[in-house]
Amino acid sequence: MGVSSDAIRLMLFPFFIIKKAKIWFYSLPKKTIVTWDEMASALLVKYLPPTKKAKLRSDIMNFSQLDDESIHDAWERYKVLLNKASNNRIPPWLKI
Repeated sequence: MGVSSDAIRLMLFPFFIIKKAKIWFYSLPKKTIVTWDEMASALLVKYLPPTKKAKLRSDIMNFSQLDDESIHDAWERYKVLLNKASNNRIPPWLKI
């Protein structure tokens, strides 16, 4: 077809964001973001500031099971942390 996957993602992106993110997206100057990686980076910088990112990374790296917490509950809490920081760049072997 001649249309890149980046172009498709960028065209569909506005349909998957709401409220402040949509306002932010439409305030961007035209043609400043031309790849999906650029969009992902810009979005992370805007909505996941370095301080929050550092805290999430610290919470993951220092994770431990709480007193009176079952292994199952601890594992579920750990997975929530990982999902919150999906772009945490912690190698898989270290997460385990």
